Amino acid sequence: MGLVDVVANIPDVSRHFCCFHLENNMVKKFGASELKVLFWVAAETANFDNFKHIMDCIKAVNKEAHEWLSNIDFNHWCMSKFDTNVKNAAYLNDVYKELTTDRWHHKLTPKAHLKVQEIQKKSTFCTCSKGY
Repeated sequence: MGLVDVVANIPDVSRHFCCFHLENNMVKKFGASELKVLFWVAAETANFDNFKHIMDCIKAVNKEAHEWLSNIDFNHWCMSKFDTNVKNAAYLNDVYKELTTDRWHHKLTPKAHLKVQEIQKKSTFCTCSKGY
């Protein structure tokens, strides 16, 4: 019994697969061609119509790779199908070695910290006023 089977019966839990591992498995099966780039574009797109278009591109490059990816539930690896209540933007279960939590310098994930910094910079020029 694998991890997917074990956690399948836990209610109200969104399960995402590690895209880094999916990519590695895909490369082992089908080679390191332009499939790698297309895979990441498909995984990271937030629009499902774009996702379907990218999957068509994958099919044009390698039909077997397309079939293999299609047999993996999109809800587990495609951002456009993620539960919108989930607040984690990570596609990796180990968040790459250079981004492991023991190396984080802030309480937020590195990506979330950068977003907060961007908002803070933009807010420097904001003024408050009473709105009626």
